[in-house]
This record gives sequence, C-alpha cells and structure tokens, in this order.
Amino acid sequence: MGKQERKYRMKSGSVIRIKGTNDYYSDANLTDEVAEKLLKVNPNRSQLFAKMPKDAMKKLKVTDPDAEAAAKAKAEAEKAAQEAFDKAKEAGELTYDQLNTLTIDKIKEYADAHKYAYESSAKKDDLVTQVSEKKPAQADS
Repeated sequence: MGKQERKYRMKSGSVIRIKGTNDYYSDANLTDEVAEKLLKVNPNRSQLFAKMPKDAMKKLKVTDPDAEAAAKAKAEAEKAAQEAFDKAKEAGELTYDQLNTLTIDKIKEYADAHKYAYESSAKKDDLVTQVSEKKPAQADS
C-alpha cells in the first residue's frame, strides 16, 4: 500500500511504543489495520494522527478494557448500594445522609410507614434531622 492511499497518517515525529515489547510505530511503518487496533486500545492516541477517516473513532467502536471493567465495577457497586438502601428503608434504618437524598414527600412517606415523629411543616433539613432520630410518633387518641 502506498503512502498516499493510507487512511491513517501519523504526525511527523510521533511514535507509539507498545509497552512490554520492542514494538513501535511511526508514520513510516504504520498500516491502517495496526492504526485501528492501536486506537481501539487507547483512543487518546488519536492526537498523534495527522489524518484519519471522518468519524473513525465512532466507527471503531472504541473499547477500553480498563474502562469497561471500571464501568462494570461501578454498576455492581451502585446495585449493591441500592440494595443496601432498600433494605435499610424497609427496616426503618435510613441514616441522615440517606434520608437527605429523598424528597420531602418521600421522607414523610417513610416516616409515616415506620411511625416516626416529625413536624409536618418542617423544612427539609429539619425534617431529615427529626426523622433520622427515629422517635416514635404519638398515637392520636
């Protein structure tokens, strides 16, 4: 393939070294296939290219294994946190910080469900404090 026919061209003086190997790529030895593989592994390398096809990064569907693992771990952590929140909510054991994430109406709903005392006209900060104290509501006679 001639230099003029290539879709990917690196900037003059740019070099990509492959960690843990003796491999390196510059505009002189880079093929389009290698360029696409390198960009899939590390999209930040696109800044080393002087020429690439329009929307190349979208077409390559760039996947970063570390980013995928981090996203999966984050999703699992969020799921576990949500499950812990739901369990604490059902048990009537929400903390001040957890209550503070809810709307006023949801806090009152939670307090009523667990029969905790609160002032119905309280602003959110006061309401969160009152409900987090978990004082039993007075029974109406």
